[in-house]
Amino acid sequence: AGPGFLYCDILLLDFKAEHDARTQFQTAAETRQDTLRSVGHDLGSPLGLIRISSSLMNRHLDKLGLLDTYVKRQVARIEACVMEAHLYLKNAIDFAQSDQIGYRFPVKDIHPGRWLASLIENQALIYGVCASRVRLEVPEPCCLKQIQEQAFQMVATNLVSNAFKYGSQGGGSICVRLSFGQDAECRDSILFEVIDEGSGIPDEISNQLYTPFRRGQNTANVRGTGLGLSIVRRGVQCMNGHIELVKVPGGTHFRISITLVSEKVEAEVPA
Repeated sequence: AGPGFLYCDILLLDFKAEHDARTQFQTAAETRQDTLRSVGHDLGSPLGLIRISSSLMNRHLDKLGLLDTYVKRQVARIEACVMEAHLYLKNAIDFAQSDQIGYRFPVKDIHPGRWLASLIENQALIYGVCASRVRLEVPEPCCLKQIQEQAFQMVATNLVSNAFKYGSQGGGSICVRLSFGQDAECRDSILFEVIDEGSGIPDEISNQLYTPFRRGQNTANVRGTGLGLSIVRRGVQCMNGHIELVKVPGGTHFRISITLVSEKVEAEVPA
């Protein structure tokens, strides 16, 4: 064979090597996702059972008149730890599941006021912070049409969680705000913002803000995996949105912009 054939063979070999590498990478990613889903399923049952059992024990002791302040506090700690463990597990699964270019979660309609209020209440229970310290601003009644709920939940849960963990120290308040606008294509856009009065984000990690497992020195005394903001970015990417860290004199202000179909409704939000 002449040089031309040899060159062609090299190109074919390079293409095959690249194809094999991509296939191996995809297989490894799918294996990680399947493993995490399996672990999540297996751990979800005992975690759920612990929470149910603690609730039943709480009611039983209350009927017997044995539910004093100490027992209440311990039962609340058990339930909070279970919810926190479930959150960490869900974060890991979401992070792996969204690790694909162009990945989209299923879409559905949600009523953001009640949806966000429930999310805030759950996070307040996990971190032992009074939910009344959170100001929720949502133009109700309204409905977000065809939004990737799981991606939006990844964003909202982790930003609110971070605000509770790092922003509520010292008694500071938290603001969770959702507002609407119109873009040039006449499709509704939303701004989702979470603002706290905490210590803020140190300058030394501002350029590595969304790097997995990267945590600042001011978080040493707070439990966490360092995945939160990485998961927020993944969720924003899935929704083709934009994330911005707004500079403020004190605390932290994240702003998420998303373009989607939104429809304001006049009727009461269903119970």
